[in-house]
Amino acid sequence: MLMNIQYKVAELGQPGVKGGGEKKYYAVIKHNSTCAWKDLIAKMCENSSLNHLTCKHVMAAFFYTMEELLQNGHRVNLKDFGNFSLSLESEGKDNPKDVGLNSIKKVHVNFRASVEMKKELMKALQDGKKCKA
Repeated sequence: MLMNIQYKVAELGQPGVKGGGEKKYYAVIKHNSTCAWKDLIAKMCENSSLNHLTCKHVMAAFFYTMEELLQNGHRVNLKDFGNFSLSLESEGKDNPKDVGLNSIKKVHVNFRASVEMKKELMKALQDGKKCKA
């Protein structure tokens, strides 16, 4: 069950401009905290008929499988949740023969929310409220 998304107003500068450039006010998400692994497991148990140990094993298997699929070149589509995929950050080279492991700087894990999830999040935002900074 989705609750509501809270936001606050923040004054932010322009990205990439030294000193921040012209500052403007933006709506930003109000994060309450970071949900740790044990808290996620406890919340799963609350939302299902599974016991703690079963939830823990299901999540461990899920994460292991996700990592395995991504490492083997798969994009992973989680139905109404979204898609996970990998991308690389690398240096551009003049010659394709010069592109190799040494030109790769980083591996990124990308997540693209599904249309359904985006709709639900917008609905939760509309049901939410503006908080004081």
